[in-house]
Amino acid sequence: AHRSPRLYVAIPALDQVVVIDTDTRSTVSHWQVPGRPASMALDEASGRLFVATRTLAGDPRPPVLSVLDTDSGRLLLTLPSKDATENMYWDAPQRLIYTSSLDGYVQAYRQRDPDHYDLVATVPTVPHAGTSQLVPGLDELCVAAPPHAGQPAAVWVFRPAAAATR
Repeated sequence: AHRSPRLYVAIPALDQVVVIDTDTRSTVSHWQVPGRPASMALDEASGRLFVATRTLAGDPRPPVLSVLDTDSGRLLLTLPSKDATENMYWDAPQRLIYTSSLDGYVQAYRQRDPDHYDLVATVPTVPHAGTSQLVPGLDELCVAAPPHAGQPAAVWVFRPAAAATR
């Protein structure tokens, strides 16, 4: 697998992603994104960086999932997303992006090709269930669900590939 010497750093206060060359330890570029970047995932093979944004009180911009070209930093498209995305993953074998948000949702986006993506699933969880982990070998997305509405804390396990193909 190709490994780029680039590191992508979210700077929420500036609505930016900073690109750092890890070989030279220098800043390569600053990319503007349409909102406060909260979580990112990388499709290195296709040269795409996925950036989920959040809103703060009084911010009129809706939360979005942005797709950027990693060669130019150009914003290719934005997709609707739930607010307060906490974790995001790129599942290359399934060509899916998964997000989990503190607003209590898991979302899945399917890549048609590196320039086109579709929101294919929005599944409610519980408020503050933003912590998650993709386990590719098991094809599972595990989401930590805190106690809610009289139910104890739990780990919810989603089989994302099966759910996103419906």
